[in-house]
Amino acid sequence: MGQEFRKLFILNGRHLPDQFMFGTQQMGRELFLSDPSMLVPTADPNLVSDSQRSQQAILIKQSAMTTPGYDTEAVEKNFLAAHHVDQIELLYPGIKKMPPGKDPKMALEELRNARETSKQENQKEIFALQLMEDRRVNDAKILQLEAQAASLVAGAQTERSAHELAVLQTQIDGTKAVNDTISKRLELMLKEQEGGEQGDGGRVAKPPGDSSVQGVPVHTPAEIAGGLGDGATV
Repeated sequence: MGQEFRKLFILNGRHLPDQFMFGTQQMGRELFLSDPSMLVPTADPNLVSDSQRSQQAILIKQSAMTTPGYDTEAVEKNFLAAHHVDQIELLYPGIKKMPPGKDPKMALEELRNARETSKQENQKEIFALQLMEDRRVNDAKILQLEAQAASLVAGAQTERSAHELAVLQTQIDGTKAVNDTISKRLELMLKEQEGGEQGDGGRVAKPPGDSSVQGVPVHTPAEIAGGLGDGATV
């Protein structure tokens, strides 16, 4: 391409008029009468097409991503210009015109608060799971106690069996009372979480419904001692 420029330079020196207009400026033919071998094109002769310029802009941008020292704003504008993007200044005003980022101290404090909140939620979840496990164990204990009570009712009804039945009844009532307290605590935790995290999805599992076992017919001590009939239900 440098050779082509030299040929045009020689032709202009031979055929142009002594004075001519170039754009809005008047120029003379003597500009083209110097040595054409000294002519140096200002454009890069290696860039013969938009495709090559685009590839070069892409290569520069990729290199700027991995090599420090590039003016990233200039690289980006060069990339957009190589692809003939209009209104570059409007689309990409530059890094310096971007709004300031969040204060690092504030961001760190928010991160700490988020971690503390997550830690508390985990502790609540573990506590709720432990409560549900305690209630499950108590349900099994109630079944066992009621089975023992039913066995006493089916056996000989003596004064001793009446006393043992009264003890079992006390244990059953106490275990059920503990389970009632656990159920109320779980329901309260669930309501607190639903109120504090509306629409955010709770982490504490919803406690299952009242899993208290059905009572078995048990005679009271007075009924056993007096040989009475049907009995009460625990």
